[in-house]
Amino acid sequence: MPALTGKSVLERKKCLANLVVKRLVELGHQAQVVENRTNEAGHTDRVVVDSSLGLVHITALSSTNPNDAIPYQAEEQKWIAGKSYSAIGWNTKDNRTLVFFVPANLMEGRTDLTKDSVRKLSSKYLSFVLGPTA
Repeated sequence: MPALTGKSVLERKKCLANLVVKRLVELGHQAQVVENRTNEAGHTDRVVVDSSLGLVHITALSSTNPNDAIPYQAEEQKWIAGKSYSAIGWNTKDNRTLVFFVPANLMEGRTDLTKDSVRKLSSKYLSFVLGPTA
């Protein structure tokens, strides 16, 4: 069974946020889940991770299609203000959970984002895979 669970967007975000906290703590960082935090641009994150690396935006995708585009607001990126990373996670068809940490500055101004581009932009040190090995 994949590690990223939840029927609603909020349930998946909370689940992913907890996976991110666990990963950061394992790497020796401090981290905690924060809900309903409003950033300096006026955007309220329903779930975000506050860590010793800075704030981590959470995007939990429901699709297992490896070629899917990632839905986000390219034109108005108020959600990225004050963030250090965006943790983007999804489950695969073979029940793995992939979590990629993309530096926030690499997401600014992008007009499109796919799962493949997330892999390429991500921090290899922070990103991780849970579940059965290939």
